[in-house]
Amino acid sequence: MNIVAAAQEDYPEILAVWEASVRATHDFLTEDNIQFFKPLILKEYLPAVDLYCAKDETGRIHGFLGVAEQNIEMLFLAPESRGRGLGKLLVNFAVAELGSVRVDVNE
Repeated sequence: MNIVAAAQEDYPEILAVWEASVRATHDFLTEDNIQFFKPLILKEYLPAVDLYCAKDETGRIHGFLGVAEQNIEMLFLAPESRGRGLGKLLVNFAVAELGSVRVDVNE
């Protein structure tokens, strides 16, 4: 798995990972909430952070990380990629390479 800076061309696939991840883990969000946030994620939230993707050898995105001002603002994994150490890999990258010292967590 390679961690690479995201390009704007990656945004549609990143959004798909976000939606799949949210549906698998964020049971506090309604369908209306998800539909409300989708355009905001794409047009406002992704461009507002330093964005990195975890891509496999085929270029498929399995997870992504967004950092702003040394704060991990977003970390999402494709449901089928959970439990394989990918989240830890992304967090370690954020700390070691981006100097992250804080994380924002949804309750």
